Order: sequence, then structure tokens, then C-alpha cells
Amino acid sequence: MSSPGAQILEMAHGAAWTHILGALARLEIADHLADGPRTVASLAAATGTDPDLLDRLLRAATALGLLERSPEGSVTTTAVGSCLRTGPGSLRDLVLMLSAPGQLRPLEQLTEAILGQSAAEAALGRPIWEYYREHPDEGAAFTGAMSGVSAMIAGQVASAADVSGSRRIVDVGGGHGTLLRALLTTAPQARGVVLDLPEVAATAPPDERIEFVAGDFLASVPPGGDVYVLSHVLHDWDDDAAVRILGTCRRAAPRTARLLIVEGVLGDEPGPVMPELLNLRMLVMSGGCERSRSQYRRLLDSAGWQLTGITPLPGGQSILSARPGPQGGESGDPDPEP
Repeated sequence: MSSPGAQILEMAHGAAWTHILGALARLEIADHLADGPRTVASLAAATGTDPDLLDRLLRAATALGLLERSPEGSVTTTAVGSCLRTGPGSLRDLVLMLSAPGQLRPLEQLTEAILGQSAAEAALGRPIWEYYREHPDEGAAFTGAMSGVSAMIAGQVASAADVSGSRRIVDVGGGHGTLLRALLTTAPQARGVVLDLPEVAATAPPDERIEFVAGDFLASVPPGGDVYVLSHVLHDWDDDAAVRILGTCRRAAPRTARLLIVEGVLGDEPGPVMPELLNLRMLVMSGGCERSRSQYRRLLDSAGWQLTGITPLPGGQSILSARPGPQGGESGDPDPEP
């Protein structure tokens, strides 16, 4: 095991890891290696970079386990590095998003956020959603990132959620419909609706079973669904806004509808590092947070839903299931077991 000082030194260089990934993504290194190993000189010619300077990046990426180098000097991707290759399930957009100013600058304000200040507005001059509208390249990376994350877990959600008997599935804030498409494969009689911002809905790929609707889920959502889905939406918002979003879903939902929330659920004590890092990222980006089971139950109860179960998924995410409950938070049922 490394010494305590060495561990701090490595942690303190975490920002460099982010930018190494970002440089690999922007130079499309994984795509250039899709057909097999290449020399550094060949990659430099393909990317318009200086071979010696590119080699510094590739050596660091190799040390991080993203690339492999042969004794002859050729370079290829590892299974981890291949996640940056463009295509279904790619995390390239996620890396582009996380290594861009819209995500990095608010993190510089973490101390101020802990002191109660608005980190994103201090760093960017406006809330993050306005920033993305004014910086469409970063906004597109955000949408692509969410699709990539959805693709990682879509099969798990579709297998665990059992929407096979559904007729109308409404994915609220569902981006380009990645998760909804997976759900529809298990519900042959269903049609789907995705509600998202106009700039997202306008760029969604057409699908004969999905209607893409532009709108604001803080105001209203499409009515008449027998299943409503909120995947990685609520953690972007503080409690008041989260209750508003849940409330718009409740007003649109028939009495027999189901609500499926896909999020990480915090344990009572700190556990894996990623949920705790996301909890801080949500704070600086939008004032949102990751939440525990009891916190989700309170939000649902306040918006007229009743938590009925939590299904953990491989990799740390969960599906929280809810049904319409007594309006105004009158439910007194005990917490379901996870």
C-alpha cells in the first residue's frame, strides 16, 4: 500500500486525470485505434499533433490503464480505454462534459458552496442550464453523456422494472430516449413519450414508437401514462424543485399509474466513493444532491406518491418504485425494505 503522503499526492492530481481523459476524447484516440494498434507517429499524423508531445499524453494514459504499448512501440486501447470510442454505450460525451468549463469551473467553488454560496452562478455567471443553452457544444455533450450513462444501465432497468403490460410509458427528462427504447423492448404493446427541453427534443433520432415532446417538467408533463420514468433527474435539483417535478408527474398520472425513479441511493453511512463525489458535484452544479431512502420517501410523500419498493441494480444504481398515494403527504406506511 502507498504511504499516506503518496496517496494524498495522487488524489491531489485528480484534475490531471480528468484532463488526460478529456484530451484523449477530443483527439479521438480510441476511434483512431478502433482498427488495431498504431504507432505514435501514425497517431500524431492522424490527430495533427507533435509526436513527442502526444507521446507524453499516451504514456500517462498507459499508466492509468487506458492504453497498452507493445515492446515495438505500437499503442492500442484497453477495455477501459475503449469506452471512449464513439458509438452505442460510449462514455466519450461524458468525458467531454466533465472536462469542459461548465463542469470544471463550479468545482473550483466547492469551498464557497459548502459555505452556502451558489457555486455555478459564481463560476459561470448563470445557472448551469442557462449556461448550456448559451454553449450548445457543451449542452450537446451533456445530452450525449446522459445517453451514455443510460445505455450502461438501460438493460438492467428494463429487466428489473417489469413494464411488460404497459401501454404508455412517459420518460420525463429522457433525453434522446435511450432508456425508453430499452423499456419498450419488454413492452410490445406500449408506445413511449419523452419530455425534454426543446433543443434536446429537436435533435432526438426518430423512432416510430416514441413521441418526443418539448417542454418544462417543472410546469407540466404529458398526461395519461401508466408508467412515468425519472432517470437521473431528481438529483439535479434541490428538494423544493424535486417536489415540484414529482408533483407535475402526480397531476398527470392516472390513479393506477406507476412511477419509476432511477438514481443512486445513499446509505446511512459513507460507502463507495462515487455516490459521495456525485453528491458534491450536484451541490456545485445545481444545488441538487444524492439522497437516502428516507429522503426520497419524504419527497414522494410530499408530492402525493407512496414509495412501494427499492430494487438495487448492479453497479450502485437503484429503481425506486412508487404509486399514487394520498394527496398532500398523508401516507403513513412504513419504509419498504431495499
